[in-house]
Amino acid sequence: MAVDLTLTVTAPAGGASSGADRLLGLLLFLPVPLVLWLLTRQPLGTLASLAIGFALMATHRLYARPGEAPTWPRPLPSS
Repeated sequence: MAVDLTLTVTAPAGGASSGADRLLGLLLFLPVPLVLWLLTRQPLGTLASLAIGFALMATHRLYARPGEAPTWPRPLPSS
């Protein structure tokens, strides 16, 4: 049984992504290295760094969800 693992990337309907889209993506990604830095370096002390890091992880879904690409309706796989 053969499985097709081809990934197709298409540009947005308006053409190439704008600089604003890239900036938004960067801003939505910044909590990831920030949390890693807080949890590994602990610049604010152990408890403060852990509290801020875990707060960022717990609330990430709230501010990242609006910038997420829509997933429904998903196109049916072609046969």
